[in-house]
Amino acid sequence: MNDWLTGKNVLVVGSGDVAATAAAAVRAAGATCHAAAVWVDATAPSDLDALVHAGHSWNAGSANTLSRDGWHATQSADIDGRFLAAAEFARRRFAAGRPGSILMLAPAAGDVARLTANGAIENLVKSLAVEWARDGVRTNAIMSRTIGADGKVAEAARAALGNLVVWLLGDYAVYVNGSIMGIDETDVQVD
Repeated sequence: MNDWLTGKNVLVVGSGDVAATAAAAVRAAGATCHAAAVWVDATAPSDLDALVHAGHSWNAGSANTLSRDGWHATQSADIDGRFLAAAEFARRRFAAGRPGSILMLAPAAGDVARLTANGAIENLVKSLAVEWARDGVRTNAIMSRTIGADGKVAEAARAALGNLVVWLLGDYAVYVNGSIMGIDETDVQVD
């Protein structure tokens, strides 16, 4: 996989260990990798081939203690940020007449706000995949319990997560669109 992304220009958006793990894998696979905490139109490179959105580390707490403002803040940070970045990335690909790949990374467990956001991420990925497939923009996600709500990746899962990121962004997966994938979590989970 060392050269699977050679010549590609990838932006990794997000915070935490999961974003760092994805960025390291993309670089190791030969891509030019840009990293940003959030998508900012003015600073995002215009010639991107792929967008990896790793989200932001947060833990809103239990449902009985979550305030309205806390709920909105967590949903906005995760869902709105992902959609807005994906939409701008897709507009750029359409304008250039070139295909592209969007990959969203998220933990598969957490509090009520995280699990609700995950449902929205799944629907977002599937909807964008259907809408943008005809224009050559693929959208997929990796959701795994090896990724903690704090963005930490279980040490034993780093290589597997990195390899799956690279494969989904690469040319070997051009037929994969609208998929929500995980990695083997039998013995590897973040506490």
